[in-house]
Amino acid sequence: MLRRDPAQIPWKPAAASLPVAIASGGDTGARALSCVAPYIIGWVGDKKGLSAAFLLCAIAFVLTALMATQLPETKGKNLE
Repeated sequence: MLRRDPAQIPWKPAAASLPVAIASGGDTGARALSCVAPYIIGWVGDKKGLSAAFLLCAIAFVLTALMATQLPETKGKNLE
């Protein structure tokens, strides 16, 4: 059985693109995603091997980076 480490997938920035209704309340959306992600990585590692699990991490990282480029600029704006 593989060790399930919560730091394997960078879900936190991905949750920033969720609607406020989901992500509000103590960053609930990010917490839900980060809670499930280690089990998915462990399951993929058990079923398909570590290469597939690392590939999944890399894909998630690239998608998160791409989503971060689409966030609105807030420099110089008043935030609510």
